[in-house]
Amino acid sequence: MSGAILAVSGLACCICFAIAAIYWGRGGYANVKIAFPWIIAAAVFFVGAAISAYWYYVVKPASQEVGISSERPNVFYKIAAMAEPLSPGKDPVVAFTFANSGPVEAQLTIRDFTSYFEGTERRGSRPKFLVTEPTTFTLSPTAQYDGRMTSPGLYLTADNIKDIREGRANLYFFAKGEYKDEVGRTWPLPFCRKYAEDFPGKLILCPNDFQIGEPDSGAAPVPQVGIDGYKFLTFEAGKKIQIQAVLTNRGQRVAYRLRVASALSHGYPPIPKPFIIPVKDGDPISSSELSVGGAYNITLTSAEPITTKQFAEIIDGKRGLYVLGKGTYYDQAGKCYPVKYCAFFDHTSRGLAGCPEDVEYEHQVTGLRCPN
Repeated sequence: MSGAILAVSGLACCICFAIAAIYWGRGGYANVKIAFPWIIAAAVFFVGAAISAYWYYVVKPASQEVGISSERPNVFYKIAAMAEPLSPGKDPVVAFTFANSGPVEAQLTIRDFTSYFEGTERRGSRPKFLVTEPTTFTLSPTAQYDGRMTSPGLYLTADNIKDIREGRANLYFFAKGEYKDEVGRTWPLPFCRKYAEDFPGKLILCPNDFQIGEPDSGAAPVPQVGIDGYKFLTFEAGKKIQIQAVLTNRGQRVAYRLRVASALSHGYPPIPKPFIIPVKDGDPISSSELSVGGAYNITLTSAEPITTKQFAEIIDGKRGLYVLGKGTYYDQAGKCYPVKYCAFFDHTSRGLAGCPEDVEYEHQVTGLRCPN
């Protein structure tokens, strides 16, 4: 209504002012006398137009905005708890209840739900959201919604679960969320919980200093297995040499069917090119599923005890001591990835060091190579 008044008042003001200008322009007392009432009328209509404009463009939008903001949805996590006990080899599942305490309907979207295992070797590192498909649903006023969230690919071993329950490792669950009303206004609804064995429901709020990074641009989450170190178990004259190689999954997904052909060898340098790892079809191969952040130990043993002379030659750098391994692992979608490691005894540091880049080594196991 005020819009119509504004239009009519503006038009009338222009007409009155035009008529007054015509008579005023003719000059003479009589014409000015005729023009004066039209000027007064134009002024009256101008005031009416100004008042209508102020109401239409200032007062009315402000009142409408106050009306909308007083009626907004208010969505929150009413309950968040573990849906079932942690179990080796099973993806953890979080049960939740959303509630809308507002008087209007809300459209809720949850995406990038991530489970993150933080072992001692990952303390201080910054986790990242995994990219997952969004889930969207509508929540009516005063309504509740019960559901479950899981992040496939987090393979927890029995030792992982024991460490979590006894406080030596942490397990986090986090996701992005938002909700909006019918006019498109949006409010954030982030989710972050930490596993707590002694708390009802087993979940508590994440600590304030727990920070989550964005996923790498364009990169899908994948496993990433590589060598993490070596350890001498036995290294003395008269005994078999035993060395432990530690493989770690530093990726964001479980590494499935990790299979590695490994060997420990010693002899006079240089290393043969290529060095053939003495494993062939039918021989036992290390095999495992490696969880995110998990470690896998491979113990390598020499074929025979080393003599006093051989031990002294290794210590002096005259004889080479090598550990080598090469194999494959797969992600959940069945994509194959290669893994390899190579180290030699460095007599200057009295420890194992990575082999030079030009070292070549291979095995004779059919099917233990990724397809080209």
